Amino acid sequence: MKTIITGKDTVCKIMGKQTIKNTQYRMMNYVLKADCEDGSLLLNVITGQMVLLTPSEMEIVTSLPSNFSETMEDLIKDYYLVPLRFDEKRQVQMLRKLIDRLFAPKGINGYTILTTTNCNARCFYCYQAGYSHINLDKSTASNLIDFMVDHKGDTPLKLHWFGGEPLIGIERIDQICEGLQSKGIDYISLMISNGYLFNEEIVERARNSWKLTSVQITIDGTEDVYNRTKAYVKPNGSPYKRVLNNIQLLINTGIRVLIRINLDMHNITDLRALIDELYNRFKNQKLIEIYVHVLFNNEGQTPVKRTPEITSTLFERMTELNMYLQKLGLSNIQDELPSLKIHSCMADRSGTAVVYPNGYLYKCEHILHDDEFGYFGHIDKGIINTSVIQRFQEIYELDACKTCELYPSCVILKECNGVEDYNDYTCLYRHDSYRNTMITKYHNSIHNSTINNLL
Repeated sequence: MKTIITGKDTVCKIMGKQTIKNTQYRMMNYVLKADCEDGSLLLNVITGQMVLLTPSEMEIVTSLPSNFSETMEDLIKDYYLVPLRFDEKRQVQMLRKLIDRLFAPKGINGYTILTTTNCNARCFYCYQAGYSHINLDKSTASNLIDFMVDHKGDTPLKLHWFGGEPLIGIERIDQICEGLQSKGIDYISLMISNGYLFNEEIVERARNSWKLTSVQITIDGTEDVYNRTKAYVKPNGSPYKRVLNNIQLLINTGIRVLIRINLDMHNITDLRALIDELYNRFKNQKLIEIYVHVLFNNEGQTPVKRTPEITSTLFERMTELNMYLQKLGLSNIQDELPSLKIHSCMADRSGTAVVYPNGYLYKCEHILHDDEFGYFGHIDKGIINTSVIQRFQEIYELDACKTCELYPSCVILKECNGVEDYNDYTCLYRHDSYRNTMITKYHNSIHNSTINNLL
């Protein structure tokens, strides 16, 4: 057995080495296998370790379950082989709770701040369709500054500017950043924006005053498809061209740009051409990354319930396009191998809050109810409803998830708006792409080893 990728330090230290027993062993459920020219690669999805077994060593695996033999020793120690009654699902659940407890932040250090619920675009799929248009006012922003100071932990604040379109509330961004600076509070900020309202002066302000490190901008198609999908209010010229120019402004200023391409049936045949256009425009830029994501099901102004067949088609297409982006060097979304995941997103993390323009605190920007079911606190009143926080800890599982090789790397919340899309399709589509990545990483390790031997 040859180690190709070492496991994650934290997980491996907590688990330790498995004690060898004189009993029957089987393959652990959460091991992903990929055949290559030199044998078989095994990825332990709990630890993140990947090893190579020669064909003769693989005979051990194919003969399982069987009694302990010395040839199994390394595979047992690193949890590739486990006793017949070993409960790997319980092991994953215990690890998640322990690591979460060990590394839980003090205070609240992560904020998603809605400067407004208004927007200069009218995307047909926007989940905020029907929301009242309200803005974060000067008084509420001042109280928010005090709340952040009072509840700060021991790490710099991370501010996610959100909306609507957050730049509509640019004065409040200035106010909050200036207020934190005046109180000596360290922070960095990120933003989700449609990118239309940026200009040279704002980009410069974003880098220097807001300490903006990255912006996520959605581009849903080539020029005609994009302009039709975004449906900007009173656009000046082509919004598509303007947004691409603004992306270049951000990159030139040293701000990273993450382009998200939302995929649905309306643009499924257009996105390969879009990716080619983006490649020709940004191929030599190091501060840009692009990924494709399927739109949440049943959202927007005219929601439509998808069939399982359409869901399958969309997720398969998403995988193809993300692999194409990786091939072009525009994405690393398929380059990471699965390993133990502790949280789904900021919603199930402690120390995070979504701030609505009226000062109410939520756990997810996609679930902003006006009643107590949605919010867990208010910047003037503190934490009001801990049951909301607890509800966002609840995990959603299908029966197929429990024995899926990728289970440790997959955390889905019952409260997630996209939970209807999580079915066999959203899991199965990833297996082959991960196997391809395993083989690629193995080839890279051989290449790097050869170079090091020559030096």
